[in-house]
Amino acid sequence: MKVKEMNIDPELIRLRPINIIYVSRYRQAFRAGKDLGTIIVDKKTNCVVSGNHRVYAAKEEFGPEYEMNVELVHFKSKKELLKRFVTENASHGQPLSGFSRKRITAELLKHKATPEEIANLFGVAAKRVEEWAGISVVVIDHNGEEKQTVEPAKRGLPTGLTMSREEYKTHTKADRGIPAYSQAEQLTRWIENGWIEKNCSHTMRALEELRVALEKFFVAEKAA
Repeated sequence: MKVKEMNIDPELIRLRPINIIYVSRYRQAFRAGKDLGTIIVDKKTNCVVSGNHRVYAAKEEFGPEYEMNVELVHFKSKKELLKRFVTENASHGQPLSGFSRKRITAELLKHKATPEEIANLFGVAAKRVEEWAGISVVVIDHNGEEKQTVEPAKRGLPTGLTMSREEYKTHTKADRGIPAYSQAEQLTRWIENGWIEKNCSHTMRALEELRVALEKFFVAEKAA
């Protein structure tokens, strides 16, 4: 099938974002003439289920007319498609990140997968799946009509937190799954040890912004 005939499913990309480093590695592999395996495609929609990074790499390296070996698969349900998505990606060179696992877990649960099914897919205990599902926030959309959804979150946030869609996008892209106390302890240690690069304007600006934010935070705490 030609690259231009394959569709990229934005929902699957949301669950597992494209990593440009892996795209670059696949491009180099293509140049070396390596066989990178068969692309799994949904027969109904022509959407790529497994191989998005390889398809991106092939398009960049050879163009949209390039032909790739594909396996067309008929999926009975979205749950079955997601399960194949997990099993295929788990066997490839780029492992699923912890946050991708949480997002996929949340999506599988929406489609009536049991914690036991999900645990088997990821090779973990069912208790771990329940922990992933429990780390979540309420996200509010303001598109004419207010709508609330429960979304998976990274570790460290307080329970029962509510945020806007824009705040959630920033959280998923920029935040690390580290509790605030761990980040504060590390930064304090770095400052006391003299490990701060004072000649870096970006670092000094960020520290000044942190100082201002902390002053506001403790003033508000005392007032409360």
